[in-house]
Amino acid sequence: MNNVEGKVKYIRLNNGEDVISFAYYVPTDDVSGAHYILNDPMKIVYMTTAKESNPFMSISLMQWVFTKISNKQEFKIEEKDVLFAVEPTDSLVEYYYETVDHFINMKETQEREIEFDSEFEEENEVYDDAEGLQLIQDMLKQTSDKKKLH
Repeated sequence: MNNVEGKVKYIRLNNGEDVISFAYYVPTDDVSGAHYILNDPMKIVYMTTAKESNPFMSISLMQWVFTKISNKQEFKIEEKDVLFAVEPTDSLVEYYYETVDHFINMKETQEREIEFDSEFEEENEVYDDAEGLQLIQDMLKQTSDKKKLH
C-alpha cells in the first residue's frame, strides 16, 4: 500500500448500505484490483419521526460487523461494490470517532468482566461426582422438614 492515505469516508455501497469508516483507497496494482480497506466501519442507520406536524430525520451509528462476530474490525471491499465515497462533514466525523471510542470502551469493559468471572470460577472448589451427589443429598435432607423447596 505505497502512498495510500487514509481518511474518514462516507461510503454508499451498491446494496444501498451507508457506512462511515476510516478508509484507505488502494488502486489497482500487479497483485489486486482497486479496493478499500475499512477500519472500524460503522453502519449509518436513519431514523425519522412519525409526527406529521414536525417531521425530522436523525442518524445513529452501529458497528457494521459486531465484535462478537469478528474481533478484527478491518475489512476489504472491492471498488466495484462502492457506489461512491466522499468526505463527510466535520460533525459526522466527530460523531464517528465518539461512537468508535464508545464501542472500544464497551468491549474493554466486557473483557474485564469476563476476566473477573474466570478468576471467580478458578477460586471455587471443584467436586467429583460422588462429593457433588453427597452435597445435594445433604441439602435435600436439611430441607425435608420444609413444605416447599425453592
